[in-house]
Amino acid sequence: MNTTHLPPKKEAIRKKVESSRTFRLTKSIARWMDRYYIDPIVGFFLPAYGDIVTALLNLPYLYLSMLKLRSIPLTLAIIYNMLFDILVGLIPILGDFFDVFNKSYTKNSRLLHGFIENDQKIISEINRKAIWLGILCLILCLLIYLLTFLAIQIVSWIGDLGCWFIGLF
Repeated sequence: MNTTHLPPKKEAIRKKVESSRTFRLTKSIARWMDRYYIDPIVGFFLPAYGDIVTALLNLPYLYLSMLKLRSIPLTLAIIYNMLFDILVGLIPILGDFFDVFNKSYTKNSRLLHGFIENDQKIISEINRKAIWLGILCLILCLLIYLLTFLAIQIVSWIGDLGCWFIGLF
C-alpha cells in the first residue's frame, strides 16, 4: 500500500507503530499461532484453559488498536475475532479442528496492518460494521458463558453419576 499521501500526523503514527516491538510481536504471534498451528494444538492439549491462554495473546493487538491507533471499530473487530476464536475452541474436539481454519491472529494482524497503512477498503469495512461487531461481541460473550455453564453442568452430572454408581456398591 502506498502511504506517501498520508497526512504528516498519520505518517508519524504509522512509522512509530510499525517500528515498535509490539507491532513486530503481533506479526510473530500471527505466524506462530496460525501458520504453525500452535493455537489449535494448545487448545487440544489444554481444553478450555488453552483457549484462555491463547486469548491473552490478543493483548498486543488490543493495545495497538486502543491506545496507539485509538480506533474503537478496529478494537471491536479484534475483540470479535478473539471471542469467536474462544467460542470455537470451547467446543470439544471439533472446535480444535475448526480452529485450524479460523486463523484469528492472521485476521487481526491484517486488520491492524490495514489501519496502519491507511487502507481505505479495510478502514471503511470495519467502520461500517462497527455497531454490528459490538452487538456480535455481546452475543459471543453470552454464548461463551452458556457453553461454559453447560460444560460445568455436564462435569457435575458425571461426578454425581459416579458418586451414585459407587454408592451402589
